[in-house]
Amino acid sequence: MARVFLLVALSRSMDVNLLGDECASGLEDNCGVSMLQRRSKQMFSASGDADAAALEEAFLEVVTGPPSFASCNGLSYDKSQQSCCGGTLYSLTSEGCCGNRSVYAFARQGCCNNDHVFTYGEEICSEASAPPGQNSEFSCAADWPPETYSNYWRRYCAAGHHMAWAMTESCKVGWLSVQQSSIEQAEAKALEACNKKAAAFDGETCKIFDRDGGECRRQRCGADIYDASVKACCGGRVIDRVAEGCCSGVAFKVQSQGCCQGRVYSKASYSCCGGKVLYDSGAQGCCLQNGPQVYKFGVQNCCRRPKGVCRIRPGQYSCCH
Repeated sequence: MARVFLLVALSRSMDVNLLGDECASGLEDNCGVSMLQRRSKQMFSASGDADAAALEEAFLEVVTGPPSFASCNGLSYDKSQQSCCGGTLYSLTSEGCCGNRSVYAFARQGCCNNDHVFTYGEEICSEASAPPGQNSEFSCAADWPPETYSNYWRRYCAAGHHMAWAMTESCKVGWLSVQQSSIEQAEAKALEACNKKAAAFDGETCKIFDRDGGECRRQRCGADIYDASVKACCGGRVIDRVAEGCCSGVAFKVQSQGCCQGRVYSKASYSCCGGKVLYDSGAQGCCLQNGPQVYKFGVQNCCRRPKGVCRIRPGQYSCCH
């Protein structure tokens, strides 16, 4: 079985503590590359399952995921909740990025062929639901991302702007570079490192497969490939981003159901107070004066003074001052 080497170039913004004492000099890029070079020697000296184990160890030791925060047009943001699209921040839960330049709302819009935003019910995009795949010269393009690459691809796509993924046409050797000062620098670093590794492996030439997340709409969910601009993956199943939500791996209908602290509930009978406390909306209310608190109608009040929930004394109609 052919061995596959997927390597990663680190940016200077990567946390030094992830790399070990060798990086005390502050040259995180060079340190990351040298560590992977040492790991690649281990991979060349082994075969079969040992190759896969060494690759996973190298990847996990050097990259445990991108830093929690990044910058978009001078603004700091939490990458677990937001991302950057053409210099504009957008929410990962309710919005998407089309063509790496336009933000759109999942609830009423879609991204047509990774080119332009269209509005549901007003415009038609005949190929909006079909996953993109423009890199036909790569042997793995039709099935991209392969199951063996899907986790790395997802993490690459979450890394932010100025990133590039270089790979040989056979998809056997690849190198990704993220969070560089420019897309040109990211491409140059990815190509240089990829070609160096490919020359030592089988002599192939690397090409740029992705630049700045242009192919990141294409994602894998189990055995299925889906278009992440209109679909999502929940518990190993592809769901509709507009009509469905995902609650701790369980899909639910957003019109009639909700998710509260990992539990799916019926909107007809329940609500979620402050996104944290599930309550019976027919008999209880939500008070946010002193953090999310649930109170019983007719027995308790939600007040500004005293702040929060208080109990109504017998003979009184309110406990608020």
